[in-house]
Amino acid sequence: MEICGIWGLAVLAIAAFSACMTGILGFLHAAARLSRSMAENGFLPSILLKPHTNRFQNAILTAIAISIFIPFVGRTAISWMVDIATIGATLAYAYTSASAWRKARQENLVLYKVTGLLGVLVAIFLTIFMLTPNMWSISSLTTGSFLILAIITIIGIFAFLLVLKKDTENKVGHSSGVWLAMLFLIFFSSFMWARQVTHENTQEVIENISNFYQTNNLDKNIANKDKTSEGKDFIKSELFRFSHSINNHGMMEIIFFLMIVSVSIVFVIYSIMNKKNKILEIAKIKVVEINKSKSIFLSNMSHDIRTPMNAILGFTNLALARDVSQEKMVEYLNKIKLSSVHLLSLINDVLEMSRIESGKIELQETINNIPEILQDLCTIIIGQVEAKQHQLSFNAINIRNENIFCDRLRLNQGLLNLLSNAIKYTPAGGKISVTI
Repeated sequence: MEICGIWGLAVLAIAAFSACMTGILGFLHAAARLSRSMAENGFLPSILLKPHTNRFQNAILTAIAISIFIPFVGRTAISWMVDIATIGATLAYAYTSASAWRKARQENLVLYKVTGLLGVLVAIFLTIFMLTPNMWSISSLTTGSFLILAIITIIGIFAFLLVLKKDTENKVGHSSGVWLAMLFLIFFSSFMWARQVTHENTQEVIENISNFYQTNNLDKNIANKDKTSEGKDFIKSELFRFSHSINNHGMMEIIFFLMIVSVSIVFVIYSIMNKKNKILEIAKIKVVEINKSKSIFLSNMSHDIRTPMNAILGFTNLALARDVSQEKMVEYLNKIKLSSVHLLSLINDVLEMSRIESGKIELQETINNIPEILQDLCTIIIGQVEAKQHQLSFNAINIRNENIFCDRLRLNQGLLNLLSNAIKYTPAGGKISVTI
């Protein structure tokens, strides 16, 4: 004022006003972005996502509506909010730096690993600095801020509990270490609040007693019993007032209540997380079992498919021969058709993935004729038999009932596997017989 006059004061006022508005607008913009991001992930109501000229209009209006009433509760409440916002920003910075360090470690990015680790260390130092009263003889948070921090942390944990219950895609709740840190923050801030309240009341009592003694000059009149007695009465009254003030705060009751509430909420969160982890483990086991069933099924099916495929190729080559007669051509085509029907049934089985995943097969029982089944088997397998010059015989004698209920595809699969193994492991020129 003395140097720059009224214009200097005006410039200073404008600069201070601009700094305050920049901080407020920055806070609103950051809060709006965070709110919108949480709404996009389903953690906040979808009304914050409604399109407007300004992408963040709804989110910004919500942030303003929440914070507009705070100035009316007094300057002290504003200082509480500033303290809490500072702590929250520091913890968020620590979490972001830790995430960056972890990702850089996975991708082996040295520079980001170093900067991420430095960010975590700086955030931890600042958090300890702000939460530890009278560190280096410098004041930390205000006394009320410690209690507000504990309460807001509990509200945040409760809000997360509601989000966790609605989280069907398992997006959140993967780290139990975070909740241990939150519990520590609640306990620590609660005890720091109690310590600060006790400290402030103790300092006030000591100051009052000191002032009383100095005013009445009691230290120089020890022999004056009346004044000494008056001093004792004053000390008693101050100690009574101190005790009464501590009781009025209800510190132990508040701390006990905060602990019970926070531990209960974290216990519920841990139970939900544990339940989700068990569900995930069961799902993983099911996936492994399904993949195993698929592998076994497809391995067996590839063996089953090979047999009719060989028959089709074999009869196709015979049908393409130059000297084949019309009668033989029809016979080969019928055998190709028979093998193709069996192959199509196998392929349909492969396409029914639900049957593969469950590992279960339902039998389709129909009336079938045993001699016809054996004849079809002989048709499908004869090409492999002739290739190894085996002698194959089918004997179906003394059968009381030729017509039976069975799943023809499954019976064919079993008998073809037996015959394929017999052909494979019987030396060339050997004899193979099927007797029923």
